[in-house]
Amino acid sequence: MKENLLLKKILLKIFNRISADNNYLKIESIHFKNNYLRIEGNENSLQCEKQSFLRNSHVYIKGMENRISIDIETEVYGNNMQVLFVNGSNNQILIGKNCVIRDTTFFINGNNNVICLENNVSVYGAEFHIEQDNNCLNIKKGTTFHGRNGYPVHIALDEGSSITINEDCMFSNGIQIRSTDSHSIIDSTGKRINYAEDITIGEHCWIGLGCIILKGTTIAPHTVVAAGSICTTEYHKGNCIIAGNPAKVVKENIDWDRKYL
Repeated sequence: MKENLLLKKILLKIFNRISADNNYLKIESIHFKNNYLRIEGNENSLQCEKQSFLRNSHVYIKGMENRISIDIETEVYGNNMQVLFVNGSNNQILIGKNCVIRDTTFFINGNNNVICLENNVSVYGAEFHIEQDNNCLNIKKGTTFHGRNGYPVHIALDEGSSITINEDCMFSNGIQIRSTDSHSIIDSTGKRINYAEDITIGEHCWIGLGCIILKGTTIAPHTVVAAGSICTTEYHKGNCIIAGNPAKVVKENIDWDRKYL
């Protein structure tokens, strides 16, 4: 048993560049290769469960009590540019079972933030970006993202906001989802008027090519958002198509399927 543990540590050092003194590594997978790993601070943790894959990625954690967890049978592959970056304290990146992650950036700069991908999530070419404190991105099971050819799905949170994407949603490429404007807009008295607001996307929604979903948006379940639409408000009626700038309901009593029927 001790020989197996020693061999595992040697292989980790051979196939990866690791600097993680005073922190916790739990690498149960033998498919942890060609990564650059640097952990600074105390009581941070990286956990890769059995039958998970982490390859060709840069992992950087700095601060206190941060956690990255990759569950069983999940594949996280980069092209030596994929980054999992955490700077701050008490942040979490949680990737569930049977997920596939390709060429995707996880970025957290702040404290008490969470990025959670539930089971069976598929992500190709996305950017998950969090600034400041107390933000939460929750992507529920069976949801898929298909960024490609320099047109990623970009999701940004700031100022203690949340973005919730419910089960079995489908995202095309070149999409922006932002709970914040990232800069201040002020009125004539100097008062700021554009604080961050939460975003919720209901289950089984299809978000088309090049859509923009802005702060304060709610999209009801079983909605199709047409390509190039800009969503800025609450859409409470489900089973419909919304389109335009600003987006509005253009067709009702519909549903959609990933397959040609």
